[in-house]
Amino acid sequence: MLTLYRNPKCPDADEVEEILRDMVLAYRVELVEPGSWPGRRAEDPSPALREGDRLIVGREAILRHLSALESWVADWRRFQSDACYLDDDGEVC
Repeated sequence: MLTLYRNPKCPDADEVEEILRDMVLAYRVELVEPGSWPGRRAEDPSPALREGDRLIVGREAILRHLSALESWVADWRRFQSDACYLDDDGEVC
């Protein structure tokens, strides 16, 4: 499961959390005040995302990771049923 570590007042973390909500993925949020980030410098207020053993730090790195994850999730959802689907161009499977 994904875990978003975020400062309650961080606009970058707001953006990341909105993307996670839109992707409809299971995730949890841990509100972390500056000075108590897991394994990070106390002064760094940027968000962090944990996926398994991997910790992704900072807005840009998280957005790159979520972009790749979004593509993988789209393929996973597309091929996980026996139903036909329409692709982005309106073609039937």
